[in-house]
Amino acid sequence: MKKYIDLLTIGNLTPEVLKILAHLRVKYNIVSCRVDNHSASLIAEKSKLVLRQNGKTVLIGEDVVEPQYIEDYIYNAAIQLDSKALKNYYSVAINRNNVEKLPSLLNKLHLADTQSTCLLACPVSEFATVDELPEDIQMFIEVNCDKIVFIPVDIPYDFCRLIPAVKYMQDNGLDDETLIQVELDADYSEDTFNKLYRLIAETEEFTITSAVTPNTLFDTPVLSNQLTAVKLRYFNSE
Repeated sequence: MKKYIDLLTIGNLTPEVLKILAHLRVKYNIVSCRVDNHSASLIAEKSKLVLRQNGKTVLIGEDVVEPQYIEDYIYNAAIQLDSKALKNYYSVAINRNNVEKLPSLLNKLHLADTQSTCLLACPVSEFATVDELPEDIQMFIEVNCDKIVFIPVDIPYDFCRLIPAVKYMQDNGLDDETLIQVELDADYSEDTFNKLYRLIAETEEFTITSAVTPNTLFDTPVLSNQLTAVKLRYFNSE
């Protein structure tokens, strides 16, 4: 089984180490466990890295690591991402209030430089056709037409991001591909997406991974409206 988090910290850590880890939580999946008990040992078997502190000695796995090198150690141990190899399907919904944010989001996803595709759901009550979109957005879609699938839908905006994307992927035999739901109104950092990509890469079989807030990503398998990833085979075709 592959690893599903970048770092598990066990036990009480000194303020010096906690200060180092604080800013790393934006970049890496760091899960804390106060007590090295049975539950912690179960988690540790699946963890990418396990950090403990014995007095002033910091251990990551069996390696003694000087505090100033913790960040370097985690960086070198975490899965290195090749953005050009990414092949995700991003589900995005637009309306009149947020459509201008589309280019910024898709540029942050580096859509043009990857093998990924954006499934752009749009309620017909907002824009019935691409021709009704603002001219700059029409141009953006035209330039990236091989990367964007425009899907007009008859359901309200609040519900149109997931269902049309799932149907499109099922209709096109994409059950083994990864669908990532992205909220156009959320302000994600690129680190957020990198954490999600590593979780996907480090997990052989998963249902849904979530980001509770735009810049926080844990391994909790629950649904969030801001950022989720799921394999289509987990949806019933009916």
